[in-house]
Amino acid sequence: MGRLLYVQNSLNGGVLSPYLATRSDLEGYTNRLEVCENFIPLPFGGAKTRPGTRFVAPAKNNGTPVLIPFEYSTLQPYMIELGDQYMRFYTPNGRIAVSSGTITAVVNNAGLVQITSAGHGLSTGHYVSISGALGNQALNKEWVITVIDANNFTLDGSVYNGGWTSGGTWIRPVEIGSPYTAAQLSQVRWAQSSDALYLVHPSVPPQRLTRASDTSWTLTQIVFIDGPYYDANVVTPGEPISAITLTPSAFAAGAAITVTASAALFVASDVGRLIRMQTGTAWGYVRVTGFTSSTVVNATVVNSLTSTAAKTVWRLGAFGTGPGYPAVISFFQQRLVYATTAAEAQKMWFSTTGSFTDFSPSLSTGTVSASDAVTYQLGSGRVNKIRWLVTGQQLLIGTAGEEFSLTGANAEAISATNPPLVRLNSAEGCSDVPAFRVGNQTVFVQRSGREIRSVQYDFASDNFLTTESSLPAEHYFRVATVVWGAYQPRPYRVAYFVMSDGTCNVFTFYPIEKVQAWSRFTTNGSYKHVGVMANANGTSDQAWFVVERVVNSVTYRYIEREEVSTNTDSNLVYTGPPDTTALSGFEHLEGGTVAVIGDNAVYDRQTVAAGNVSVAYGNTLGPAATVVECGLMIPTPTLVPVQPVPDDQFGSTRGRRKQWAKLWVSLIDTMGLTIEKTEIPYRTPGDAMDTAVPYFTGEKLITILGNDRVKTFTIRQTLPLSAHVRAYFGQMNVED
Repeated sequence: MGRLLYVQNSLNGGVLSPYLATRSDLEGYTNRLEVCENFIPLPFGGAKTRPGTRFVAPAKNNGTPVLIPFEYSTLQPYMIELGDQYMRFYTPNGRIAVSSGTITAVVNNAGLVQITSAGHGLSTGHYVSISGALGNQALNKEWVITVIDANNFTLDGSVYNGGWTSGGTWIRPVEIGSPYTAAQLSQVRWAQSSDALYLVHPSVPPQRLTRASDTSWTLTQIVFIDGPYYDANVVTPGEPISAITLTPSAFAAGAAITVTASAALFVASDVGRLIRMQTGTAWGYVRVTGFTSSTVVNATVVNSLTSTAAKTVWRLGAFGTGPGYPAVISFFQQRLVYATTAAEAQKMWFSTTGSFTDFSPSLSTGTVSASDAVTYQLGSGRVNKIRWLVTGQQLLIGTAGEEFSLTGANAEAISATNPPLVRLNSAEGCSDVPAFRVGNQTVFVQRSGREIRSVQYDFASDNFLTTESSLPAEHYFRVATVVWGAYQPRPYRVAYFVMSDGTCNVFTFYPIEKVQAWSRFTTNGSYKHVGVMANANGTSDQAWFVVERVVNSVTYRYIEREEVSTNTDSNLVYTGPPDTTALSGFEHLEGGTVAVIGDNAVYDRQTVAAGNVSVAYGNTLGPAATVVECGLMIPTPTLVPVQPVPDDQFGSTRGRRKQWAKLWVSLIDTMGLTIEKTEIPYRTPGDAMDTAVPYFTGEKLITILGNDRVKTFTIRQTLPLSAHVRAYFGQMNVED
């Protein structure tokens, strides 16, 4: 029996697929893990239990919205809840409300609940969210209201059953309408410039969201100044040009006219479409306002047509109900870029420089200026839809079959006089999940939805190269596909990939330090969507989630945000004098069991009743506390290191019996942890028994007994407390 010293000084290799478990020849094998659940591998080497999530608000109508970050600056970030034909808005501190009030009475009104709140200022049809009403827990949720008078309103769909004793407040969240239905949400894409967010969907005209203040948001359909258009005299892209002529009944700007085609050309869905017509070198254009027949439409002249002569050169608008609307959007080199419609799957349209609603192909004189709009057809040989655009020094283009890079010729900016130069980088194909930048790399989901790939420029080959980043954790992608992804630069440098099975695959990605590590988050429920924005002071970033939870046999969908200082999910935190006996505001967890942590001491779990959690500190639960966290337990965070296979004088130790004689685990800011069946002790004779033990930093000696040919061990955090494992090392007995 020989004895070896074994050291695993880092855990930032992340999880390793069972298919690769025997590959001890892999670089960084000793930093890998067999299991990494609800831990985050950190760039500097250790692995830390994931943060908890703070409950923010229920999703409207219990729907499943998507989350859109809107950052005017890192000090003015917002998160948008885009749901079924509505938008709601959040700051890092919570949901934005346009008004609020206090409930002073609750009475019966023909079987409905009538609320008294002096000078409420509400209107019939408004949504209000009630919290803190005592005696009747059913009031504490969101309602549509009907106004009775200036001081009273009823709750639509309510049933009066008495019970209310006192208290309660309401808020009316800031909300605006949107054209996107629940079925369309997954295909909405966006790009931001300053205080405007541009949104696209293949079946909806492009929209622009503008912010005037926290409580003033406006969503409007974009009205294009000019363009974009099909090629000249093309009725259907890809087909021969037409000899049809167009004759306007008048030509002056602003005139209401008819446009007559010499043969069948128009369809009813052309209403709203632009038509450009040329007279000599001069161009003018109209907007179709009505459909009469296949040869006649009504229109308004936007730019003078010069004369009523028949036009032999004309161009139909590229966007509309018939040809479809762009499905992809980005900004590049001071231009707004739209891409792919139903009619033109591989077409891209670049706005004029600095004018994001102007897609004029040339000046009215017919001359070409560098700032004019640019239209580009990929022409890859296969008609694969453009799935995403990512802006860097070059514009990266992902299609269903290939990946391209685009820049101007001679490394100059693209323009109407310096057309785009496109290069094929790879032929992996992309899913429709948007790609995103991580440092100087672009991360995207391969078309199967089961691979994560990264793209980086390679100077040696003068090309962009792709690598499969998800290969070490391929088992995370076998049974589910990626629904959405988002990158969080700080504090952990991780990308979140929400999966179709409700889990969240987490990728610690720090290319400059060669850190690529996978872990997996689970929760008591299912992750549905994720977005990332800056925190309140702009010093870090927060991950926000749409989460589906089943509480007391009822299914809910909540908006929750990562809270690094907490260790439970869907939590709320009380900070104040240590004399409270119950915490309110937990209506979202009614009937559920929550963990209770007071000043880092863990107390008996409690059942939420009437929206309250008992925290009778100093009585039955424990000493009084000034900071109390209540929330759902995170499914047990678990680490299992890879099998140790060091070499000794007899060669590889693989397959030989091994026994840990001594094992030390290096920890930082940790409390709790069970290693195999051993609970790590922290309390010492010098610690006061009526206070929580301080978080521990240092090394703990663990005795693990038994022999096994593939001996490793399991680390679990069974308490709602933080744990950070830096490394482990020890003496191992190995059979000869």
